[in-house]
Amino acid sequence: MSNKSYFEGYSYDGLLDNPYTDKAYYCYLVWDSERQKYYSGSRGVYGRSDHDLFSGYYSSSTVTDFVLRLIQNPEKFDYFVEYFSDRVEAFKAEAKFHKLHSVASSKIFYNSQNCGDNQNCGAGSTLCVDENGNIFRVSSEEYKTGKYVHCCKGRMLVHLKNVPNVIISIFKKDFDQEIHVTQFKNHVLCYDKLLNRTTKIPKEVFENEYHQRYTGITKGLVMALRLSTKDVIQVTKAVFDADDDLVGVTYGKFPVINLLTDEKEHIHRDQYDEKIYRHPNKNITVQFSLVEKKNVTIEKNVYERNKHQYANQTTKEFILHDGWLFRSLYDFRGYARKYLNLIIRSQMTHARKKCPWLVTITKEEYIKGDERYEIYKEN
Repeated sequence: MSNKSYFEGYSYDGLLDNPYTDKAYYCYLVWDSERQKYYSGSRGVYGRSDHDLFSGYYSSSTVTDFVLRLIQNPEKFDYFVEYFSDRVEAFKAEAKFHKLHSVASSKIFYNSQNCGDNQNCGAGSTLCVDENGNIFRVSSEEYKTGKYVHCCKGRMLVHLKNVPNVIISIFKKDFDQEIHVTQFKNHVLCYDKLLNRTTKIPKEVFENEYHQRYTGITKGLVMALRLSTKDVIQVTKAVFDADDDLVGVTYGKFPVINLLTDEKEHIHRDQYDEKIYRHPNKNITVQFSLVEKKNVTIEKNVYERNKHQYANQTTKEFILHDGWLFRSLYDFRGYARKYLNLIIRSQMTHARKKCPWLVTITKEEYIKGDERYEIYKEN
């Protein structure tokens, strides 16, 4: 066992000397001095009295740049080896080591496959794809150089409408609204106070139980991009304002609606293609819905077809007469001219003088009230 500081506290509880002369069963820990990371593994080799690490064998790692550097620059790495009586014992020792040191989820280990009792999530490495469709891993540091394409680029997770609880991965260009639903459409990422964890739940559940069980996870926090490292982090507003190296996570991007998925995305300006995206406010209007009793964002063509069901956001009161609710003085003036033979100017003060019997209701009273009114629609 090495006494070097970076190996301190690590051991497979094996033997320092090989008990055999014609075979070797061993566990090994490699230290990458350049990237400050480890790789742990086990192996059995026959026909020799010593291990074959760095002499024909360069780990079982799937992180391609790590293995290549092992071969080309072995002087940048250090390692220790411990021996066992057979391959099974070596494998058990490896599994115990991985569980003890949480290798499967630790970012200081290159390991990216089955780590004994734990299935590694790929911490410390990134799954990429080449131009021929071959999938491989590179270290997270190597991926940040920008030379590689993430294996999920251009893909998305979706539900099948006719097969409940089934999630599949498809290319974004293959998204079909008749068949697919985006994985978390109408969901909210929030904090569950009962289970003490973050979770994604349907938006209607969040709104119904917001005060009792759930709360927003980003309240008082900002998602930020650190320019020097390109890392996305979550910080308080005070920290964000005080650090010039932090910018908004959508820095350099602008919001669009993906025409295929109808979902909001943020893209760089040079990525904009009017065949794929549209501006989120194009052909969109915000109005007060007399039916839903709240401000809503709708397409302009929908608004034009059902204009009588919406009022301007700034409207403060509505007119009530003969069982009708008038969304504006303009509508009531048309009604008065046609059915009451009255000419009313475009000021509410004149309408009150002309029609002292006029009854109005404030928007706030309308929203809070339970009474339903027939909304006037000009013929």
